[in-house]
Amino acid sequence: LSFINLRDKPMISKVRLQNFRSHEDFSFEPSKTTTAIVGPNGSGKTNILEAVHTVLVGKSFRADDPALVREGAEWSRVDLELASGDKLSMTLDLRAGTLLKKFSKNDQPSEKPFWQLQPVVLFEPEQLRILHGPPELRRSFVDSLVTATNPQHPDTIKRYARALRQRNALLKQPKARSDAFFVWDIKLSEYGSRIVAARQAVINDINKSITASYQKISATDDSIRLSYETKGPDEDYASWLTAELASRRTTDQYRGFTSVGPHREDLCIWYNDSPATIRTSRGETRSIMLALKEYELSLYDNPLVLYDDVTSELDSYRSNHIQLSNQMILTATDTIELAIEKTYPLATPPSK
Repeated sequence: LSFINLRDKPMISKVRLQNFRSHEDFSFEPSKTTTAIVGPNGSGKTNILEAVHTVLVGKSFRADDPALVREGAEWSRVDLELASGDKLSMTLDLRAGTLLKKFSKNDQPSEKPFWQLQPVVLFEPEQLRILHGPPELRRSFVDSLVTATNPQHPDTIKRYARALRQRNALLKQPKARSDAFFVWDIKLSEYGSRIVAARQAVINDINKSITASYQKISATDDSIRLSYETKGPDEDYASWLTAELASRRTTDQYRGFTSVGPHREDLCIWYNDSPATIRTSRGETRSIMLALKEYELSLYDNPLVLYDDVTSELDSYRSNHIQLSNQMILTATDTIELAIEKTYPLATPPSK
């Protein structure tokens, strides 16, 4: 996997975890390029990546906030220092009887996490389920790619979700009037058409480069292609959805939910013109995800790369073709044959 060379642009210079997950107090200074955190399973490697991700993105990629506070502790804190000198922090406090979550920059409160200040590209094993898991995982992944270049996309999704909840609530009312559905059908069609157009645009863009990326990683001539699975037309999706919602209303009332729209659509990943879900090994699946991550990386300026268990289930050839030039923090259970500038061993599990 080829990354932009940022050897002269270190981003995160210091990390400190206090009472976060299994770590009572752990600090390290990432290198300008690649830092490996090496240790046995259960030693808290992934917790370190999770801490960095939570400060920058605003949430864990594994659990809800209460699970992040070390067992027996009343508070948790993560501090990041950037090369610019900015100091970012997140605290979780249970002492008031309920969890309070706060972010700060240079000791001044911040209402939001720091995604815009320092974007993150994450690869962790659970993301392999994007290929083989339920459709909502694929929809969420594509929506995250859209958001990288379209900051309004999350708001459109929220508006669509709000209209969907209202329509579904109406469907459960036995005496709901037909004309009461009109406003929600229109809103779903308006927001839904924006969502579908944005998803299709990013998929078309991915298809320009994903086969070349995959072939470079896998050293094969196999091809990869993505398609957006919708029954709606490419042109005037809004009008089509409005008509579909009206025609399915009786059925939807019987079922109690809205059966058509972008919340029901899927993304298909094709491996040599067959669905990847039935043709790929875990190693091939991981290579496809690495190719998708290469595309994701191209969407940001100076992203931090967090890779958990990056070489697991990849053969030595594929592992050696992961070129590490961005600032990256990765984890591994054993020493890996990559250009690692710094290594932090975790020989024994930290105290709980």
